[in-house]
Amino acid sequence: MTITLDDVSNLLHLPIVGQFYTYQTLDADAVNDLLVEFLRVDRGVASEETRHCRRAHVRLSWLVNVYEDACLRR
Repeated sequence: MTITLDDVSNLLHLPIVGQFYTYQTLDADAVNDLLVEFLRVDRGVASEETRHCRRAHVRLSWLVNVYEDACLRR
């Protein structure tokens, strides 16, 4: 047995129409801008991480470290 979108629609009274989620592809520069703006990461550190991943991505372990550092600063 599995839960389907129809089940979710009936149980939660949520209409399920169209695409669930759409996203736009970002380049590394746009990702770096978002990391600097929203996570307050140094631009050099953000650029180094996206270069390490060789595209507009970051590693989960890196993101966890950024979060933990932010928590310690508060």
